[in-house]
This record gives sequence, C-alpha cells and structure tokens, in this order.
Amino acid sequence: MKKCKICYGYGLHALGENNPVGPLDAVDGYPTIKCPECGASENPQNGDKLGNSFIEFMEEMGAKFIDVTPKNKD
Repeated sequence: MKKCKICYGYGLHALGENNPVGPLDAVDGYPTIKCPECGASENPQNGDKLGNSFIEFMEEMGAKFIDVTPKNKD
C-alpha cells in the first residue's frame, strides 16, 4: 500500500490547524478528520464525542486547550 503524500495515511488533526497527524498522535488517539486526498482518518470524530473526551483526558493531565478554529466539516 502506498502512503498518501499529504497525510501519510493517518488523516489530519481535528483540533487546531488541519496538519497531518503523525504516527505517535494516531496511536495516542488524537482526533482526526478525513484527508481530502486519500480519505484516511485514523481516529475519526464521532460528532464531538471523541474530540471532547480527548480534551477532557488531556486537561486532567494538566494540558490546556484553547479552541480558536471554526468547526470542521468532513
């Protein structure tokens, strides 16, 4: 299987800028959106459930998130 040249087969970050997700973020469960080129999304958002649970988990560990992006649409 040939990896996508845009997202490398993992999809794009759903939180913040829509940059390609790396393999470590994909394994950690970082929420993703579909790549416009190949359609890959390692951890697709199910509505806001996955994104919110990831943010809540990280905030419990001391991380702080500021949502400055418009809502993403697949």
